[in-house]
Amino acid sequence: MESVQYSPQSSQCDAERGKNALRTPVLGGSKLIQINKGLVPIPPLNEQKRIVAKVDQLMALCDELEAGLIQAQTEGGKLMEAVVHHVLAA
Repeated sequence: MESVQYSPQSSQCDAERGKNALRTPVLGGSKLIQINKGLVPIPPLNEQKRIVAKVDQLMALCDELEAGLIQAQTEGGKLMEAVVHHVLAA
């Protein structure tokens, strides 16, 4: 996969900044947009959808892990209370 990189001070970058905000297709259908005088490559729509689906999948996994961590902390606290109660009762 080819990569296009411009130094912010390069004449090529300056030339790119002078063009329209929405760029012509590059890098296999990606587009470049101008945000606050910086160039940002935008992947094709199908790639954006794939990225969003993957992020959704990873966020669901994070939610599961967070729920498991909360449950483990709760059970660990109950276990600690039981141990303290057992030690003090002996």
